[in-house]
Amino acid sequence: MLIPEADHSLSAQWPGFSTNELANLKKCLSRQLTVIVKGERKQITLAPEMMFPGDTKYPVPNANFVGGSPSIRTRTPFWTKPALRESNLLLSSCDLSHVKITRQDPKTGQKLEWVVDCSNSNYAPDLWLRDGDVIEVPDKT
Repeated sequence: MLIPEADHSLSAQWPGFSTNELANLKKCLSRQLTVIVKGERKQITLAPEMMFPGDTKYPVPNANFVGGSPSIRTRTPFWTKPALRESNLLLSSCDLSHVKITRQDPKTGQKLEWVVDCSNSNYAPDLWLRDGDVIEVPDKT
């Protein structure tokens, strides 16, 4: 999507995104994932949340809503470990040290696979999840 630059006074304040523009941004940033634990598959969606002035669902201290327009909560984690927590599928029998992520390369169509360690509470893998990724969590052996 191309957004043309509008000519404006240098002292003009930006009015913020419209609700429709924010909805389009949310759609671009959203991704569908599949999480598999003990054979149970669950589709989850990771997406930023839209916030509106006066919204108490996600209170943000000192939130600055430009011109009273809606905003977007960008703290949605797109990494493996937070996505697993959001799935609510993790069990005490899960082996978080061998989590497999499978992705299809959009250019070549080839499957790409990574095995990452999500067991350390202070360190998490820096793998940025993409739309269509499949996360498999094995049992401890």
